[in-house]
Amino acid sequence: LADAEARKRRSRDNFFAKLLYHADEFKAFHREARRLVSRRSKAVLGDFDSKARKDKKEADRAQRERLKALRESNIDEYMKLVKDSKNERISQLLQQTDAYLQELGSKVEQQKAAVARSAAAAGAPSSDVAAAT
Repeated sequence: LADAEARKRRSRDNFFAKLLYHADEFKAFHREARRLVSRRSKAVLGDFDSKARKDKKEADRAQRERLKALRESNIDEYMKLVKDSKNERISQLLQQTDAYLQELGSKVEQQKAAVARSAAAAGAPSSDVAAAT
């Protein structure tokens, strides 16, 4: 009877030892899995941050080039840089500015023509009209 109880106790102790070992292995496996997921998540966030910094740096560089071209009155280079940057707001403002300048130029031409007509109607020589404009 004592021998049977000793076998039961060893069997139970063996079972509990295996159970504890499995629990420790289970916890270690999932701890490692969480650590790997955390490491990968940090790597992905770091990659996103580095790409964002790189894009911002490139945008700042392009903006400095545009301003440099504008300061140097290099309109052709400035327009090329604006077109390359694909900045919709700047393109829209430049289109509006061009439209206003064309409208202003046409109004100036109309005014010159009106002055020339009124001078011709008054009988003034055309050299005076050229001097007035």
